[in-house]
Amino acid sequence: NTGYGATQDFGEAARWARLAAEQGDPAGQNVLGDLYFHGRGVEQDDVEAARWTRLAAEQGDAFAQGGLGLLYMAGRGVEQDLVSAYMWQALGASGHDADDIRALLSGLAAVMTPEQIAEAEARVRDWKPAETR
Repeated sequence: NTGYGATQDFGEAARWARLAAEQGDPAGQNVLGDLYFHGRGVEQDDVEAARWTRLAAEQGDAFAQGGLGLLYMAGRGVEQDLVSAYMWQALGASGHDADDIRALLSGLAAVMTPEQIAEAEARVRDWKPAETR
């Protein structure tokens, strides 16, 4: 097996991702969050995964936004919050397959109140990317 992960040195990937992440690079932050989420090259830590993913998401990284939405849906590293899950999934839609996002948002909406959906949609409309950190 020579697929991704078969020969990948996750420790080295984590080292490089951390260097980029600490410089404020959203792609590095998202990768570092993913490594923490899966425990690759670093000890698995949902709180650290959420922290680094949030930094990237707040800067507008669509993949991180979708990932942060999933963390909020599951309550991993953050308190479960369907309004935040919906908001981040909607913001991250550009980085993911449109049909998948529509299905995910539809599923979320099915378990949310109309007030929660309205709040999430208002957050999406009002959202602005943060400055690089």
